[in-house]
Amino acid sequence: MPKHEQVMSVRETNPLGELEETIARGKKRFVEMGLALGIIRELRLYRREYGSFDEYCRAKWGCGRQRAYRLIKAAAAGKGHQLVTFDGAAREVTKAAPAAKGHQLVTF
Repeated sequence: MPKHEQVMSVRETNPLGELEETIARGKKRFVEMGLALGIIRELRLYRREYGSFDEYCRAKWGCGRQRAYRLIKAAAAGKGHQLVTFDGAAREVTKAAPAAKGHQLVTF
């Protein structure tokens, strides 16, 4: 019997369900986070306290603007593609697929 067809014990199944729920929540959160960063950048809301978007990202979130740009782009892709579960995959989707009608991909 192939490994993927083996029956999982209750002990193995329960953590699997919990972990899958965590992944599903994370997918939604990364899209929300990328969209929020995109709005902050576009409206320049960071200027109250920071001189640049890069400075804001580093001081507030511990990442540079390139990481933030990737999240913004991934969020746009994640909204339109069910299979995207993390920003690296989303970057690949945005390279391969044109923007769906009604969805604008943020590019930098």
